[in-house]
Amino acid sequence: MNKSIVHRSYRTILITSILLLLVIRYVNSETLIDSIIAIIDSQPITQSDLMNEFRIEGIINRGITNEPNEEDKRDYLNRIINRKLVLKEAEHIGITTIDRNEQVVDRLTEISGTYTNKKGFNTILRTQGIEVEVLRQWIHDSIVFDDYYKLQFINSIDNREVDDLAPQYFEANKSDFIVPEKVTMNSIRIVSTEHDKKETQILAEKIMEQLNQRVSFNKIKKEYQTNPVVSVNVETNPTDSFLGAIVSELRPLEYKGPITIPQGYIIVKQIKKIPSRQRQYSEVKVEIAKLIREKKAKIEYEKWLAKQKSRISWYILDEALNRISNITIPSMK
Repeated sequence: MNKSIVHRSYRTILITSILLLLVIRYVNSETLIDSIIAIIDSQPITQSDLMNEFRIEGIINRGITNEPNEEDKRDYLNRIINRKLVLKEAEHIGITTIDRNEQVVDRLTEISGTYTNKKGFNTILRTQGIEVEVLRQWIHDSIVFDDYYKLQFINSIDNREVDDLAPQYFEANKSDFIVPEKVTMNSIRIVSTEHDKKETQILAEKIMEQLNQRVSFNKIKKEYQTNPVVSVNVETNPTDSFLGAIVSELRPLEYKGPITIPQGYIIVKQIKKIPSRQRQYSEVKVEIAKLIREKKAKIEYEKWLAKQKSRISWYILDEALNRISNITIPSMK
């Protein structure tokens, strides 16, 4: 970041802060030394703030990526800085006074619901070193951020301007609005677990043998309708997908399988191909309006951020940021 934006009078305070770089925090009666990596409007951002940001995203997306490089760390730090700027302005206009507890609970329930059970979710939180209250606060701040962003940037875009630009956008980007070729198929999925892979394979082969003996799809569906591991459906997939590509090459009435899939096995038969087509403007005008509004809002948001950062004292402590390591705890399942 450009260091010239820091006021000279603030530099003296900052240098003193750098010399003291350590804040003592107490967690579970143990002393944790937490380095300051940035200062924004006299408020410190610490190493643990950055680590929490990274790990919470991994918990929500069910996957911690590789150890972040220097660019990644700076990107996550800037995300924290930007959110703090938004929260400060949200407080000024009264958005933060709204009770969002119900929204926070709903979002927390949605996140925990992506895990096998509550115990598994709590284990992940503990392993990643994230307390529930820290996650609650992060969710709350994200909701406030989204509300402020929508109010100040999305809703402020002139609808008449969007309506004028939408037809032009469509004509210039028609290739982005093509429905891909698809194929409709009969599918029989046989789901397996770690404990019954062999049994699942045997069952899949048995069903395939029945089909080869001219047992109808409907009869198979009726025979196995009470079997929880067998799912018989009609589905449609793009021909450029894994299953779509296989099915699109089949001859009429030809079954193929058992095909190994992540969930177990699948047997497929082509019903019909649906050719690709150009979507009409009437079908996509709402979608295009949303795209234009989001692009314009992002531009205005970036301008706003630059203006905010030019008004306040802030600084990234590069050496302290670069020293951070071992952010990830690769135990997500």
